[in-house]
Amino acid sequence: MGLLPKEIDNVDDWAYYGWLRGWCSPPIAHEDGIPLTEEEEHELHFGGDIDAEIIRIYRDATEAQEVCENSPIAVVEAIYRGWDELDEPNIARGR
Repeated sequence: MGLLPKEIDNVDDWAYYGWLRGWCSPPIAHEDGIPLTEEEEHELHFGGDIDAEIIRIYRDATEAQEVCENSPIAVVEAIYRGWDELDEPNIARGR
């Protein structure tokens, strides 16, 4: 039996599942701000630093590749976590 209640084959269902489990926020546009606690917001306002990790949601394989080429930190973080490099055939299939 899989870890998920059903086959999740698109990013919207994946994000919704994470939201239901309390693991992530819904997708939010950058210009709308980072979802923060009141304490984190206060810390940022007064020049402090917070530990709020952001997960970028790619809409397709082309966007994923373009982001990785333009922002190497995405690849560096994946390597740091022991994740494999992007598997282009799986990305193209939406997996």
